[in-house]
Amino acid sequence: MLALWKTLTPGQLLDYGMAESDYLRSGFRSPPPVAQVKAWWAGLTTDQQAALVVAAPGVIGNLNGIPYAARAKANKANVDAVYKDPRTTAEHKAVLQEIYDALEPRKDNDEDPAAPRSIVSFTPDENGKPLVAVAIGDLDTASNVTWNVPGMKTTVADGLESWTKSAQDLYKVQEFAGLKSGDIRTLAVVSWVGYDSPEAPPSSEVLSTEQAKAGGAKLAMALDGFSELRTSGSDGVDQPHLNVVAHSYGTTTASYALISTTHSVDTVTFFGSAGIAWRDVGSAMDLHVAKDADGRPDVFVTASSEDRVAPFGIIGSGLRGREGRLDPLNSWFGGKNFSSEGGYDPDTGEVYWRTTGHDANGWAVKGSGNTLFAATRDHGYLDPSTESAHNIALTSTGKEGQIKKLIPLRRELVEIRGEMAPLGRSVERDLTPQELREELGK
Repeated sequence: MLALWKTLTPGQLLDYGMAESDYLRSGFRSPPPVAQVKAWWAGLTTDQQAALVVAAPGVIGNLNGIPYAARAKANKANVDAVYKDPRTTAEHKAVLQEIYDALEPRKDNDEDPAAPRSIVSFTPDENGKPLVAVAIGDLDTASNVTWNVPGMKTTVADGLESWTKSAQDLYKVQEFAGLKSGDIRTLAVVSWVGYDSPEAPPSSEVLSTEQAKAGGAKLAMALDGFSELRTSGSDGVDQPHLNVVAHSYGTTTASYALISTTHSVDTVTFFGSAGIAWRDVGSAMDLHVAKDADGRPDVFVTASSEDRVAPFGIIGSGLRGREGRLDPLNSWFGGKNFSSEGGYDPDTGEVYWRTTGHDANGWAVKGSGNTLFAATRDHGYLDPSTESAHNIALTSTGKEGQIKKLIPLRRELVEIRGEMAPLGRSVERDLTPQELREELGK
């Protein structure tokens, strides 16, 4: 088909696109090799390329080997076409609106308008729902790129906004880490809602690995496609530092991807893991990840002691006769573990908050009664003020050597009164850096 398209004029391509519009809203099921696609795209005229972006948006937008700037235009055109289609229901339009919203940084969330957003991939309908990946930053030129992989119940309708905010938070903390160390890199982070994630309990989907296997295959194609497009010296741009960051069931998905990729990534960071299928992934050594000078793979793992969801996912995966998944924090996996408990920088006194639940983006109000499983506001794994976000930013930019052992947070019991909690209920309050210095006599 690509060879045929190369022989058509821009006008003929547009006519073809109108005649086959439904078919061309989706990508190829068996796409050609990336090198072949790169050569084909480069051999088209500028007018042919522009026509194909409009005529075959689903193909061009999802085809590895085409520059991401062109893919972004095609995917945006595809979202527009589906949205404007009179057959699209109001309910489906409301879901597509979430994609439009994700492309616009929210000023009330202090999101960085200087970092461009674009659609990396878009599938209009898979198992009754769309799939999408939104990039923050320029994937064609960034020198440090991170794929951010979510866990259960992260759909376009219910999760894209929150997950893209977490991707933006990661971008911001990576940027800050670079400024502090003087190692300035151009960044891109992908909010990858690109697989059919399992439903939350009481559904038992999250206890199975089937959706992780299917999602892992998609993620492997995306990572390899990126690596092969951005080969060293391609278009005068050096090979970037490529990272995977994954949360909860996303760690299971990412582990399947990284045993099947053709190309290694530079780092992997798992947080709040729902467990790794140990019969399929024997250890961190099985993942296609770069190794350090001692031969250990750069696979980093963390989980908060207050994360009460991840352990249920691990334990539950062994129910009903299943083999079960194991915790990658344990020694069998061979990952490089770091803390999410918070603390004070021993050199500067700067405070990093602890992670108080399973969420990447904390939302529950402390004392609200919603904190048994949810992380409190600003205390999620990727919230910028937490130790976990700081350390994940370091691991995903090649600065893991800068991770410090912090002075533990000091806490005291205080009485709170009001509508948010019963009279006289005791809660913990972290001491401020000044209070800590006073405690230490500094």
